[in-house]
Amino acid sequence: MDKDKRIEELEKENQQLHKKIEELSETIKLLNARIFGKKTEKLDKNQLSFFSEAELEELDIDSDISSKENEEVEVELRVVCHRKVKPRGQRAEFLDTLVQVDVVHDLEQKNCADCHEKLTLIGKKCVYREVGLKQPELFCRNHYQQTYKCENCHPKGGDKIVAGKVPTSPIFPHSYFSSSVLAQVVTSKYLMAVPLNRQAIYFKHIGLPIDTKHMARAIIKLSEQLETVHDELTKILLRNPVIHMDGTPFQVLEEKNRSKSYFWVMRTTEEFSNHQIVAFNYSSSRTQENISHLVGAYTGAIMCDGYNAYSSEMYPQITYGSCLVHIRRHFVEIVKSLK
Repeated sequence: MDKDKRIEELEKENQQLHKKIEELSETIKLLNARIFGKKTEKLDKNQLSFFSEAELEELDIDSDISSKENEEVEVELRVVCHRKVKPRGQRAEFLDTLVQVDVVHDLEQKNCADCHEKLTLIGKKCVYREVGLKQPELFCRNHYQQTYKCENCHPKGGDKIVAGKVPTSPIFPHSYFSSSVLAQVVTSKYLMAVPLNRQAIYFKHIGLPIDTKHMARAIIKLSEQLETVHDELTKILLRNPVIHMDGTPFQVLEEKNRSKSYFWVMRTTEEFSNHQIVAFNYSSSRTQENISHLVGAYTGAIMCDGYNAYSSEMYPQITYGSCLVHIRRHFVEIVKSLK
């Protein structure tokens, strides 16, 4: 092989390797930004709105959204440099909304320490105010049924008796689980993340004899009754012309063989709906079949994150709209990859 030709091939190969190194460097730069970069996204103060003022007024959206976000950023920066002024009057306004209970601290000895004559009350003043918390208290609620008799009607020779309707227990009749007790169990479990075994200790402390097995059975039966409510809310949600949809991963402890499970969330929009509804649906996967199962024959528009499962080929009757935040991320990645 000619020496000059060999040199030319090596130079060409060197150029290709340099190009490959630049591509890999850009990829590493993007991955570092995704893994170690900021997760929150705030608009720059020079960022313009995608919509004109007239379009924002039609959508009933504040045209100065970006300026408000910039003001929030400036406030955060000022907090670092200067001590934030504590707002006054908020605690007093809150205390005024509560039920007022007066505690009067009187003298033990109402005679003068010098002359020993009886003291005369001339007034009192409020020294300080505080929030009081009532301790949990068990009580028995007796449901009586009023019964009436019609003096004029005598069907088949007997008396006509009319009785008032009595609501039945929502879960287990003739059990410890009234609506208020069950609400406390569900709130503590799913809002405060208190395990059922700790709740059993709490209820035992206040004198209510229920254990974890009773509470678990009650929660399962309640969820079965609420399933019809969930289905009806989903039907109302899918009547809207525009909805939001997204899948959120989370870890289920019992499903050890699966790395992630998913909550598929659908909700109405503020602009196109009179009723704000959010529907959560559990799935063990993020496959395309979830969308078909949830939306069915929906023919409106879905605002989503651009996940390829939202396919116009699979669901041609649906119009897909991409979230502007997710669109913006692609431009941000392009800017970060530039030299």
